[in-house]
Amino acid sequence: MRWLVKQLRRWHCLTALSAWALFQSTGCVERLLQVRSTPSGANVYVNGDEVGKTPCDHPFSFYGTVDITLRSPGHLSHRELNTLSPPWYELFPLDFFSDLILPFTLRDVHPVEVVLVPSPSQMDESQQKELDKKAEELSSQLPSEKAPKEEKRGK
Repeated sequence: MRWLVKQLRRWHCLTALSAWALFQSTGCVERLLQVRSTPSGANVYVNGDEVGKTPCDHPFSFYGTVDITLRSPGHLSHRELNTLSPPWYELFPLDFFSDLILPFTLRDVHPVEVVLVPSPSQMDESQQKELDKKAEELSSQLPSEKAPKEEKRGK
């Protein structure tokens, strides 16, 4: 009987040690939103929260649409909605293996590169003329405003 108890204890210890070693060396996925801007040094906001200055590597946990805003003095603010799609190894049921079983870390990087436009007060004369020309072209594409029809009134 003592022999059986010793064997069971040894088996339990080996099982627990193996499970611990397996989960200590399991894989995971490092998800990064990598934001770069020209010029660098712009404040980065993700979903309204300030996360740093460009160049910025912001870790995230969930895929989906994120609201990214960049602000820099002397430049127009830039805002965009960016959809972070999961790679093939993060789709069910493969995500179980990539998150828990693989013995190494995978990196999923989503780059965002933005060229910030100088604010009109910071533009030189040629840039200002180019901006005015684009504004005129766009305004000419708008439908002309028609006079509202008079409403017929009943007797």
